[in-house]
Amino acid sequence: NSPASPRAGAVSARKRAYLRTTHFQRQNNHMRARLSLPRMLATGPVSAPNSSRRKFQRVPPCGCAERGYRQKRTHLKKSGKAWSLVVAKTAKADEAFAAPKTPGEPVGGAHSESTGFAQAMIDALSAHLCVLDGAGKILTANRAWREWAAANLPAGRAIAEGASYLAGCDAAAGPGADVAGAFAAGIRAVLRGERPEFSLEYPCHSPAEPRWFIGRVARFAGAGPVRVVVTHENITARRQAEAALQASEEKLRAIVENTADVECWFNPDGTLRWVNPAVENVTGYTVAESFAMAGFPLPLFAAEDAARGTAGFRAAVAESRGHDFEASLVRKDGTGRWVSVSWQPICAHDGTSLGHRASVRDITERKRA
Repeated sequence: NSPASPRAGAVSARKRAYLRTTHFQRQNNHMRARLSLPRMLATGPVSAPNSSRRKFQRVPPCGCAERGYRQKRTHLKKSGKAWSLVVAKTAKADEAFAAPKTPGEPVGGAHSESTGFAQAMIDALSAHLCVLDGAGKILTANRAWREWAAANLPAGRAIAEGASYLAGCDAAAGPGADVAGAFAAGIRAVLRGERPEFSLEYPCHSPAEPRWFIGRVARFAGAGPVRVVVTHENITARRQAEAALQASEEKLRAIVENTADVECWFNPDGTLRWVNPAVENVTGYTVAESFAMAGFPLPLFAAEDAARGTAGFRAAVAESRGHDFEASLVRKDGTGRWVSVSWQPICAHDGTSLGHRASVRDITERKRA
């Protein structure tokens, strides 16, 4: 037939109608696929011979792991061209730091990589650590916590996963009951949001050795269920070092405060930093009066020795050394005294100047002889 024949025109019309129907059908199929996507996400994709499934896991910003699968479904158009629809289904993992079924099991389930990593991380800490819920029940604890509880607590009193930490503190009796009560009160204050954190140092001596610990409580930041982390860290070495330092300072103080000579420590600018009580025996001025005296000790020099005394003091401030510098002083009661002064600079370990030290000895009796 020729193109101008009626039959040819009818065929063309039918062809155009077919093309329009096919176009609308494709659009309809596309919309149906989009509308059915929420149902597929809720129920999971239907397995098909031409679908491929692979497991996946990701960690969202909230810190809770999600696990599930992603499915890619391939369809063929009438034209023979393939198109794909990817459907993902996720299942929220157990809440972070949920109580494991058995001690040492990764938190959140054996298949949760992120929570398993978190458990391994807290197990590596030397401090005893546990996480409490809003009621004070232990959700999880690290290895150091469990080992210490097993070695130090009697049978039946183990405070581990699933137990109430606050109930254990409230039930404490004996010498450490007051410490347990104070620590429980601090935990409750943090749980109620009255304070962001709490800490307490306390003794926990064993029959074999003295021990000290510091307990800390901190609340998890952000929204969600109330969670607090409790840590107990052994600070015995620090407390013993502080005790040894205090004993050494007390011994040194006993020596310098009971010597007959005046011992002074001056800052780098020449101001008085410390003086022992012997200053009152030599000058008549108390320690407090010596600190209140402007330019101490320059006003104490007698008029005939004022110039020499001032020069010697300035030399000491300039970090020089001096020995047996003799001068006369005027006491608070107006009487005179002869003294011998020696001084030397004081430096820190890195060489920084800390001022100078001066020793003043009363030589009045020797001068009179």
